[in-house]
Amino acid sequence: MGDNTLYYGDNPVKELAPQLKVPLIDLHALSIELYDKLGEKAVDQLEANYTEPTTNPSATTRPADHTHFNRKGSQVIGGIVADELAKAVPELKSNLK
Repeated sequence: MGDNTLYYGDNPVKELAPQLKVPLIDLHALSIELYDKLGEKAVDQLEANYTEPTTNPSATTRPADHTHFNRKGSQVIGGIVADELAKAVPELKSNLK
């Protein structure tokens, strides 16, 4: 999809996580990979609809950053997080769905 509105340059968290010996899930990179694989139309199906008053009464357009999900999108992204967390912290695997 190419347009990456959330990239701010070097990510200090990527440097800090190993120093603190904590796992890091690079959801930013994983999301970009997923979005590039799916394409814009499919990604649109994962996003919240910001034109329906019941979703967000004050919004008239959806954000451009692809970080606000509907139920299906939440399940897809949540699945990625659960999979990556199970890899990063294997002892949690039995608690993840």
